[in-house]
Amino acid sequence: MVAGQVWNQPISNATSSFECNSTFYYELISGETHIRFEMTRLQAFNVMNDSYSEQVDRCPQDEPTTPMATTEMANTTMAMTTEAMTTEAMTTEATTMMTTTPKPVVGHYDLKDMNGTFCIMSQFNATLRVNYTKHDNETALVTIMVPLMAEVSGMCPMNMSSQMMSQLKLSFKNGTRTLTADFEEVNGTAVLTGISFFFVYDEEFVNASMMGQNETIGNSMLNLALSKATDAYRCDSGDMVMITSRLDLMTVDFIVQAFNVMNDTYGPENRCAGDMTTQAPQTTETTHMMNHTTEMTTTTTTMTTTTTTMMPTTVQCAGRDRVLTGVAL
Repeated sequence: MVAGQVWNQPISNATSSFECNSTFYYELISGETHIRFEMTRLQAFNVMNDSYSEQVDRCPQDEPTTPMATTEMANTTMAMTTEAMTTEAMTTEATTMMTTTPKPVVGHYDLKDMNGTFCIMSQFNATLRVNYTKHDNETALVTIMVPLMAEVSGMCPMNMSSQMMSQLKLSFKNGTRTLTADFEEVNGTAVLTGISFFFVYDEEFVNASMMGQNETIGNSMLNLALSKATDAYRCDSGDMVMITSRLDLMTVDFIVQAFNVMNDTYGPENRCAGDMTTQAPQTTETTHMMNHTTEMTTTTTTMTTTTTTMMPTTVQCAGRDRVLTGVAL
């Protein structure tokens, strides 16, 4: 087991449940490992009848960003009487509501040449999923997040066999994990030709049949065209690359330029298809106005508003606090 740092963060009242629909991150080991939580519900004490408490404390991330983002208004009637006033009745069945989701934390993984100038630039949030075999011959899945402070190495762009190539390596957990990406410049296009992952079977691979041994899983024939060799490839919405039947890589807020980095800055960006088809910002969830009707009357105005509310999100922080003291992997 790898113990996490002491958190001592109150999450709820001891008789309540904690709920957080938003995404939030918790760093277990400084610069090494962090966990992403989403759609979380937890009650660590006073569970009655095998059910969560009806009292719910929500995380701050679920709080609305505007004062009236989530309101419950039903059958609110305003009566206004004047002798010479044209009045209007409006019925709204749904109103626009907006919440913001925190953006994932990204690592900056840049490789420098011997002169200290950037030759490869990249930043992203990455998660690996590895299938492995246990002692009982059953297959298990382990999820490994690339830490923000992974050690960067590799090869600056170099002409090899009449082909420009570069390589980016990210090592972590004292060298027992290494993610390698290989790039080639093909006819003016930057191509991701291969990805491999070296790892040692340790406590993260529970009941692994190869405990203590190491393995490398990879694919040297991916051949994924990214962008012009002078440009950067960017994908905020997220990419998932199935490297082999046992290994896949998920990235969010991904930017990479493997060739022709000038003045330590990215070149023009080539966006992924997911970013091009996104209709609204990722951080915003919007319920649009609909069924808006008006009635013209005289002397009396009646306004009836029915507003849909977002599912409440809670953090239990009242009375005697329950405290989450740590997390372990």
